[in-house]
Amino acid sequence: MATLTKSLIIRNPRGLHVRAATVLANALKPFDAEVTITLGEQSANAKSVMHLLLLTAGQGAEVEVSAVGPQAPEAMDAVSDVITDGFGESG
Repeated sequence: MATLTKSLIIRNPRGLHVRAATVLANALKPFDAEVTITLGEQSANAKSVMHLLLLTAGQGAEVEVSAVGPQAPEAMDAVSDVITDGFGESG
């Protein structure tokens, strides 16, 4: 099974904080895929709010997203949409 990867920029002003991490983790729950977000040397299970918070990804951080599993393409689309949209935050 191939692993999909994509680089994305965290754009919202507060970065990957509690609410943003919750939005991302919840968006991925329906998918049968393992999704990992990597920042530098740290990687996190994207379905875990606590793991995402440990990345301390601030505004402007470039993260690498990888997804593997039967629904990896759909999960990758979901994470890309959430991050590109700034986790639904304005300003």
